[in-house]
This record gives sequence, structure tokens and C-alpha cells, in this order.
Amino acid sequence: MTEHNGKVIIITGGASGIGKETALQLSDQGATIVVADYNEDGAKKLAAEIEAAGGTAGAYKVDVSKGDEIKALIDWTVEQYGTLSGIFNNAGIGLVKPFLEMDPESYHRVIDVDQHSVYYGMYYGAKKWLN
Repeated sequence: MTEHNGKVIIITGGASGIGKETALQLSDQGATIVVADYNEDGAKKLAAEIEAAGGTAGAYKVDVSKGDEIKALIDWTVEQYGTLSGIFNNAGIGLVKPFLEMDPESYHRVIDVDQHSVYYGMYYGAKKWLN
């Protein structure tokens, strides 16, 4: 399939799980993939796997809970590949604990990764795409 030829897509949390499988599928369909993950080794390994299979991919270490890091990821992607076609805000974490064992710091970390990162990806991605 070549339905994504010429598209450049960032996948946060791309080094494993759903992000990894999505990266492989989109690459098979012709997309250039930026594997963005806090796990830099995993991101590099997947990017190398995609390249070895004939695709185009890059790896980028990012803490998605930080807006400035998402903005830098998007800027880097456009500098490297000339465009940004989409971003799959896939990164997420979970912490299952009884309520009184969930300290505020842990709670805020989950919200920052699972909720704020989606906003940052959409906001900075749209600003870059529209400009």
C-alpha cells in the first residue's frame, strides 16, 4: 500500500505497543515516521528496523508532558523532513493505586502525560502545519 506516500507522521510513545505497531503499519503504507518516545533506545531501535525494511524513519527522545519538548520535536521534524502531515498523540502512562496511596505528584504526572501531552501535540502541530 502507498496511501501515505510523502506524509511525515510523528508517533509519540512510538517505541512500543500500539505506537510501535502503528509506526510499522504507516511505514508500510509509505509514510516517513518519527518515533518519539521517552525510551530513546527503543525509539532508535524501531527507527532502524523501519529503515532496514526500506522505510524512512527518525528517532527523537521526548518527555511529552513538557510543552517545550513537544514544540522542539515538531520543529525538529519539520527541519529534518520538510513538513509535518500528522501527529499520533499515543504516549500514555497508567498508575493504578488506591486513592489514598495516589500522592499528588504521581497524579499530576499521569495527567501531564495522558492529557496535557495531547493538547501540546495538537496545539504545536497545528501551529506548525498552518504556518
